[in-house]
Amino acid sequence: MINDYYQKGILALANQDYQEALNLFRRSLEKDISSDKWIGVGKAFFNLSNWDGARWAFYKALDLSPNRSEILILIEQTAAQKKLQTFPAMASSSYFRSFDNHIEIQDNGWKPFPIYGVNIGLGIPGYFPGEYAIGKTTYKQWFASIAEIGFNSIRIYTLHPPAFYEALFEFNAASQKKLYFFQEIWLELPEKREGDFNESSYMSYVKQQIQQSVDAINGHLSLDEKPGYPHGIYRANVSQWLIGYLLGREWESCAITHYNALYTGSERSFAGEYLSIDDGTPFEVWITKRCDDIQKYEHAAYKVTHPVSTINWPTLDPLTHLSEAGPCETARFQGFSPSCNHCRDEDDKEVLDLRKVTPLRGSGFFASYHVYPYHPDFLMNDFPHEDGYDLYCRRLKEYHKNQPVVIAEYGIPSSRNSGHWNPSGYHQGGLDEETQAQKIIRLSNTLEKHNFSGMILFSWFDEWCKKHIQFFPYLIPFERKSLWFNSLDPEESFGIMGMYPGYPKPLVTLDAKSNEWNDAVSIYHANDSKKNQFQSLLMQHDEGFLYLKILFNETMEWSKDSVLIGLNLSNQLHGEKLLPLGVNLISPIDLHFIVHIDKTHGSRLLIYTPLDRYLNTAQTFSSSEEGLWSIILHKSNERRVSKNGATFYPSYVYNAGKLIEGSLNPKNKQFNSRSDFYSDERSLEIRLPWHLIHFSDPSSRQILGSGDKPTLSCDAIQTVAVVFEHEQDAPRAKQIQKNLYVTDVLPKPWNNNSIGTYRFHGWNAPSFHMYEKPAASHLREWFRKKTDKR
Repeated sequence: MINDYYQKGILALANQDYQEALNLFRRSLEKDISSDKWIGVGKAFFNLSNWDGARWAFYKALDLSPNRSEILILIEQTAAQKKLQTFPAMASSSYFRSFDNHIEIQDNGWKPFPIYGVNIGLGIPGYFPGEYAIGKTTYKQWFASIAEIGFNSIRIYTLHPPAFYEALFEFNAASQKKLYFFQEIWLELPEKREGDFNESSYMSYVKQQIQQSVDAINGHLSLDEKPGYPHGIYRANVSQWLIGYLLGREWESCAITHYNALYTGSERSFAGEYLSIDDGTPFEVWITKRCDDIQKYEHAAYKVTHPVSTINWPTLDPLTHLSEAGPCETARFQGFSPSCNHCRDEDDKEVLDLRKVTPLRGSGFFASYHVYPYHPDFLMNDFPHEDGYDLYCRRLKEYHKNQPVVIAEYGIPSSRNSGHWNPSGYHQGGLDEETQAQKIIRLSNTLEKHNFSGMILFSWFDEWCKKHIQFFPYLIPFERKSLWFNSLDPEESFGIMGMYPGYPKPLVTLDAKSNEWNDAVSIYHANDSKKNQFQSLLMQHDEGFLYLKILFNETMEWSKDSVLIGLNLSNQLHGEKLLPLGVNLISPIDLHFIVHIDKTHGSRLLIYTPLDRYLNTAQTFSSSEEGLWSIILHKSNERRVSKNGATFYPSYVYNAGKLIEGSLNPKNKQFNSRSDFYSDERSLEIRLPWHLIHFSDPSSRQILGSGDKPTLSCDAIQTVAVVFEHEQDAPRAKQIQKNLYVTDVLPKPWNNNSIGTYRFHGWNAPSFHMYEKPAASHLREWFRKKTDKR
């Protein structure tokens, strides 16, 4: 049943996993088309309360089977459900205000409302945010889980489709425990006139974004369909549960530099109907005006106002950071002569000081920040040998005095690799899920300790479509990135709910379960067990990983035995033939990667040196028999220099190819969510992330190329394997007899004609399952203890 996506779709419907079911039925249609499969798509849409999608799918089924009365009944039921969508007409209301160091709620008088929230994105597996694929039923299921864990609020980044607001209305109407929310009004940067925020077409766009968001929340908006934007009729008035508006985004320093330069001599003060500012920069004045516009429009249209803020982050904070010079100054301190004619986004160049904003009337203004512990580097370098996050948060709150401050984003991802290293262990990834949970609790305690008005965790679920800057050049084509999971990328793994390939569970759990390999492809099988140490080599894959399993005919002594598995990804790509570690063998084929399993000295993935992105730029090269193998290095932190040039902070480089032994089964004593391989006496299982072995897009079977070919096609992977005894004090192969250093090899005979090949298909709809990471249970307990104290 492993690859029977239709049957898995039926199972997902039975499990009420409707979002997963939709992808599974879509995946089943990639093999062949039938009315049953389209009915499955329609039922998934129907249960997600997506009536238009259900109607479309049922008519696709009817085209194939025009005489099936069942389909006509489903179409009638869909039409009837769509007519039932009604929401009561009600006056808009506001129960929140920003006042004297708190966000307060009106509940038999004004009371401080401590905000414990979580951010909800849009990019579920298989979709980008602009496709708005999350169904109403999914939102309601999530709201129930979010409230059950203990959160009291959520934050969304942009206007969502009507399904979100309807789901929130229905959930809160039926639940004693309400969920409140922040509505962000997302703004792109201006493109015309060198980034002029006052340019007329940009101002029209800003006005439209503000009015549409306010109208949607008050249940008074209709949007036509437009690619990349939400559409539909907004009938649900959810204003009573709105905490406040967040205008904009994480503003880039260069955009602010350009704007401030354009309006150097402009007004530095502003007094609007609801907000004012004195002695502001041109951009600070512009932000204050736009926030005033939000409250002004909301009151004019609906006779209420809600608290308002804009997004800020340490890059633009009003604090001084002596440990970080800009890139031009850094280059000069190191003896270079950089060209500094163009603006570069820097981490301590511009300031957005929200303390200057004063509310005049209405529901008030608050400051909001995204604050993570690992970036910018000055969060660490300003406070050497101390908890930089704790000290930074203290300084930030002290600066704002009695102004309410909400930390609108904080968190830690659980990815395999690290995007940014932190000396206190608060890395951007490179952490297992249990460690992620512990770090999130520590961060939450820190924020509470410093009396912020609220904290909103990033994020609710993992988003496959996201990308970290270190992967930008290598995800080709990027328009397919939502179709596969890159476990290396920290941006994809911030969630406290995981989105993992496969349904209803992982394809492979690295737990020596033979039934997980029933449908795997046998690449090699040795017939004579008495003469062969290797018994067989199996391979399979999913949307995140390539899996290999080796079975042995005799008990492995892992204290002295080592294994090498060579991978060839394309005959169009030159590679290395000489195997490493002195095994004295020339491979029959070019190899691009070597999996080296050595439980004594450390296991790792080796790369043919000319392919290594850290050591080399794109180039052409030929096949080699010189043993050109390298470990896989990543640089997570750049070298920094203090503003006075007196102190240098080193870069940080780590071995990204280090392989971790463990199991993905939580009941196994070796459980580790970052595990790469698992072994017992007679077997070895390996999980290789697609991108670690240079797949730029496994869903379309593309690998990174070289020279003038950025990618190459890969529909087959060839393998060789050897087992050998290593030296006691080194990983090098031990000589068994003259010129013999290995105890067994695959293939047999060791020649090109015997090479085993794994052929696989791509995909356009990924299977996945959602699961609760340890962070969710840790937070549940954290909230429970807080409730008990009350």
